[in-house]
Amino acid sequence: MTLAGGNNWWTFNFLLRVPASSTITLTLAVAYNHYGGVPSFSHGQLSLIGYSDSWVWQEGSLASGGENICVDSVGSHARAQVTDVRVELFQNAWAENVGGADYLVYFNSGGEYVYAKGLDPFLHAPGPCLSNATYTQW
Repeated sequence: MTLAGGNNWWTFNFLLRVPASSTITLTLAVAYNHYGGVPSFSHGQLSLIGYSDSWVWQEGSLASGGENICVDSVGSHARAQVTDVRVELFQNAWAENVGGADYLVYFNSGGEYVYAKGLDPFLHAPGPCLSNATYTQW
């Protein structure tokens, strides 16, 4: 797909289970800044290939401006669970990180921070306006 005004290419991949000898009709909807009249939101795993071997980084993006929040729920990359918070990126420029945060923090009786042992994320719906995810900690 060539986008207007440039040589940008998109690749869409879909995995569908369709019974043999059946016919289905599909519609492709691409959400940019709005979907159904409200700002779009996406939630997914952030790839850190070439930067880090951390695997459970999640990111959330408001509209199509880029990531607004990054979460490292098991602390595998950084000690903070919320690693990046960025303002809306509608200026087509990378905004500065304004900080991170922690939640569900546990310290043992010696006052030492205890990392989560493991986390399995499952994204039921990554958008387009509200995400739905389950995180199972073990």
